[in-house]
Amino acid sequence: MLTAGRAVLLLTVRRLLLLLLLVLLLLLLVLLLLLLLLLVLLLLLLLVLVLLVLQTVDRLATVGRLRRIEHPVPGQWVVHSRPGLVMRRNLMPTETAPVADVGGDERTNYG
Repeated sequence: MLTAGRAVLLLTVRRLLLLLLLVLLLLLLVLLLLLLLLLVLLLLLLLVLVLLVLQTVDRLATVGRLRRIEHPVPGQWVVHSRPGLVMRRNLMPTETAPVADVGGDERTNYG
């Protein structure tokens, strides 16, 4: 037979187990949210790294364009850029153009 004291004890144990289950579910939810936040931060870091690589590739392509000015048409302006010196000169028809040095911005001519 089930006495009144024993019934109260069973109800109390059942409530404690349900409370423990609720706390464990909340902890699991918090851990999942932290994992999601970590994933978002890692994706942002990956995005920043990709943008840095793309910027570096763009700079290397710009340097490659500057190095490819080897055979301009006679009479074309050639940009020479060296540290502390930016000079433009017109090639004479008999001259060959030297390879442009790296440095400065080819669009603005600033060294």
